[in-house]
Amino acid sequence: MEVAGPLLLAFDGERKRRLADGERVVLSVRADGPWVVDVGVVMALASADGTYLR
Repeated sequence: MEVAGPLLLAFDGERKRRLADGERVVLSVRADGPWVVDVGVVMALASADGTYLR
């Protein structure tokens, strides 16, 4: 997908990129991109197996 500024692209964490008026970028979704961690699930599993008690 191609998008053009002016706009602000906000990514995970504090990473932000501002596009100037008329500046263009191409965005894509990739299956081999970074993994996403479901923090709630990780914390529940760690709590359930006693990880925090060791």
